Amino acid sequence: MRPPDTIQIQLAAKYENLALIRTLIAAALEKVEPAQDLSDLVYNVQLATHEVCLNIIQHAYGHENGCFNIEIELKSDARAIEINIYDTGQSFDLDAIPAPNLDEPQSHGYGLFITKQLVDTLEYHSSPGANHWRLYKQF
Repeated sequence: MRPPDTIQIQLAAKYENLALIRTLIAAALEKVEPAQDLSDLVYNVQLATHEVCLNIIQHAYGHENGCFNIEIELKSDARAIEINIYDTGQSFDLDAIPAPNLDEPQSHGYGLFITKQLVDTLEYHSSPGANHWRLYKQF
């Protein structure tokens, strides 16, 4: 068993940093062996992470200055990826967010619903002054 590969970075919670986060996820998943077509996996993990980071920018920080710490870990067996995102913005109750009513289309509010469909595990924990998101996907 090889040691896990981990990328850690602190970024300003700004829209322009979302592309860098997507690039880091793709770089982490390039290490999966044997090499296989992972384009759907990469896209799904990127989209799920994008949606969480977008929620942090828009809701936790309300478009004000803030940052997030991101840890991307390719698990030691290279059969799973775990992404941990930490922020100090406004917390909320993940379980209180209802699934959107697909029979009544709306212009927003699908992000967390989509994220839950794309990863195996989506967890959110908050404590005074700190929020922690954990996304986990096996492949």
